Amino acid sequence: HGPRWFGWLAVAMYCLHQSEEHAYDVRGWRYAFVPAMNQGFGSTLFGAACNGGDVNCPLDPKLTLWVNTVAIWGGFGGCMIAATIDADRFLFASTLNWGTAVVNGF
Repeated sequence: HGPRWFGWLAVAMYCLHQSEEHAYDVRGWRYAFVPAMNQGFGSTLFGAACNGGDVNCPLDPKLTLWVNTVAIWGGFGGCMIAATIDADRFLFASTLNWGTAVVNGF
């Protein structure tokens, strides 16, 4: 396999991960990420902005879809398209994709 193969693998794996996280997870729950984020880490960060404990504050499924589609599918895929077109200039594109995925896992 060429060096860009691992970068395209990161695109495919992250899209699979997002489908599991934002569509139906392994337990069969739909959009399980949004309420988990809003009741956990999101409420700590944005508690003052969310009055009354709204289940869709700060994230809702529509916002989450747009952030993930643009940032991850567009960003990861864009990095790899750029690396395919100009491999010398975008040498670390696949490393960036995997690094982002690993940091997101924390």
